[in-house]
Amino acid sequence: MNKEKKAQAAFEYLATYGWVLIILFFVLTYMITSGIFSESRVTSEECYSQVNLPCKAYSTKTSNNYNIGLILSNGMGYPIKIISLTLQDINQNGKVLHPKPYSLILEQGEQYLFAFNGVPLSPNTIQKLKVQVAFSPCKDKNNCIQNTYVSDIKIITKPVEGQGFNEGYISKSGSGPNLRIPIIPGGPNPGSGLCSPCSIENERQCNPNNNLEVQVCKKNNLDQLCWEGERLCSPENPCVNGECGGSGSIGPNPGSGLCSSCSKEGDTQCNPNNNLEVQVCKKNNLGQLCWVGERSCSQACYNGNCVETCSNSGDTRCNQNEELEVCTQVGTQLIWQKDTTCTTQCEQPAGLKARCSPNCKKDDTNCVQNELFSYQKCEKDSSGLYSWNTYQCGRNEKCLPNSKFCTLDNRPLCEPIGKVICGGQDDRLGLYRCKEDRWEKIQNQQCQMDCYKGECDNRPYGQYDECNTGDRRCTSDFLSVEECRGGEWVKIENCAGDTYCTITGPQEAQCTNRP
Repeated sequence: MNKEKKAQAAFEYLATYGWVLIILFFVLTYMITSGIFSESRVTSEECYSQVNLPCKAYSTKTSNNYNIGLILSNGMGYPIKIISLTLQDINQNGKVLHPKPYSLILEQGEQYLFAFNGVPLSPNTIQKLKVQVAFSPCKDKNNCIQNTYVSDIKIITKPVEGQGFNEGYISKSGSGPNLRIPIIPGGPNPGSGLCSPCSIENERQCNPNNNLEVQVCKKNNLDQLCWEGERLCSPENPCVNGECGGSGSIGPNPGSGLCSSCSKEGDTQCNPNNNLEVQVCKKNNLGQLCWVGERSCSQACYNGNCVETCSNSGDTRCNQNEELEVCTQVGTQLIWQKDTTCTTQCEQPAGLKARCSPNCKKDDTNCVQNELFSYQKCEKDSSGLYSWNTYQCGRNEKCLPNSKFCTLDNRPLCEPIGKVICGGQDDRLGLYRCKEDRWEKIQNQQCQMDCYKGECDNRPYGQYDECNTGDRRCTSDFLSVEECRGGEWVKIENCAGDTYCTITGPQEAQCTNRP
């Protein structure tokens, strides 16, 4: 009797709680298979660096390449000179992807966006990267020590579809933000935290943190009204009520009566009295076009742009845009100037001077000769030189003759529309017309004795034929099959998708799948 009661109690227990266990099992199974515990669901955008060199990282992807934007802030307490940045892919065992040389001064508190665009990362949802930053400490922006230090930055990021990044300062000493970062769809906007809000567009004030700077209220790339640096005042005439205090300001003060006239709004020049200042042509509050100080240069001004000086005429270097620059004598000073004769991009082989790449132009593509399913792309290798790398076309794509990249094969089967040919071996006396990309039989028309090159012929059959009706061959580009019809070769099939023409026997050919 007791055994029966125990059995009944056990059965009731299972009946009561068994359904709960079954439901719990299915819930856990669904959660695991849906990927809720996968790394891509729990990983956030992260950037790890040393405490006094804080960073932020953002990433986008375009086609098969990725774009990485890295914002570095100088919290060292003194200026530093950025010498190089090297991007490595942790998912590919630390493979070096993008070494970039620099000669960039980052003052205390300044922020700079470094861009790595078009990087061929491994196709992972979560990208794990390392950036090695080589830098030297400086006493001031013109006096840096020779010792080089390296700081490792670890980035974990989840790329979203979007455009590349524009390199430049996010914030710079003595001026407002002079770079607008593209909004990243589906991700954080790196420019959103850099707005000091204002209320009236074009209103001016003195920078609360720098009494030598005039700020103007402008819209940023998010349509927010923000204070941005407009111009600098001289130490003798600091900013007062949104204007430089007197005639000693850097550039004429709009509305003060000290207008140095210019003719075209937006033009720039070097200040004739100060070769460290760029001036821009702007309207003052009286509607006059005047030269106004726009920004100060750290080394020199030339043709209305800040430039860097150099030591030895004829020296070469690669700038941050991979353009070749040559040390050139201009007037009394030596400055770095872009070499306009270089039509590719700059590269610097180990132990040699920077030069114009002799092999190819960055990101150019070409179809590989005698290869239908491959293409070449000009890319930088681990030694810093540009060369052609070969890649396979995607599914159903070909690199067609006279093309530079892989495309879907949409060639017409016959052309021109209206052309007439003879029928094949099973319809020698028939006539066919090219119509809407196909050969269509002409009804109620039939040759009596012979068909020759698309016309009825009264001579004996095949007397002047250049080939035997029914024979087949490949076109010279191996993209189509031709058949002899009425004494001439006619294209009867395009090898579509992942196929190409192969010779299968004497006077035989057919489309075959790519290897």
